[in-house]
Amino acid sequence: MEIDQCLLDSLPLGQRQRLVRRMRCDQIRAYYERERALQKQAGPGARPRPRRKHRIRFGLSDVIQDAIVRHDDKEVLRLLKDGADPNTPISSGGSLLHLCARHDNAVAAEVLIERGLNVNLQDEDLWTALHVACACDNADIVLLLLLAGANVLLQDVNGNIPLDYAMEGTESSCILLTHLEENGRHRHPDGIVTSRV
Repeated sequence: MEIDQCLLDSLPLGQRQRLVRRMRCDQIRAYYERERALQKQAGPGARPRPRRKHRIRFGLSDVIQDAIVRHDDKEVLRLLKDGADPNTPISSGGSLLHLCARHDNAVAAEVLIERGLNVNLQDEDLWTALHVACACDNADIVLLLLLAGANVLLQDVNGNIPLDYAMEGTESSCILLTHLEENGRHRHPDGIVTSRV
């Protein structure tokens, strides 16, 4: 039973759901009828074919992302040694460093930084790993990124810097404010960061 998409869209929601449910039941019924017919053709004494074990292989980029999320740092090192590209963008946008910042994996982040991953790399919303670390209040990652030379003044699409995402009074906020002070910058009560004169 085929139905035109325009006609389907014009039906009220309840009618559309009943129609789609009936179409799905027809599909399932046709599938089982086809299976029965194939079994009859094979004959009563036919053995079912043994099913092969299927193996699924994931790419190195997928496996390294999983290892970062699971905090399996040995696996991260092994995958990088086996040729996983540290500059591979992740499916949700950003870099592996963004993923480390989100999941508070400082060891993997340090390894990636040592391998030359750009600490100021921005995703499609212009967030850096420092934005993510501040939003998640992952102070170890914040400190690591600052020591690696992360730019604290890079703005995202909304014009916010990483400090704007750090909750006031958190360890991440204190680390960033101290870093700004040490580097001759000051945050005014209105939120603007300026250089000292």
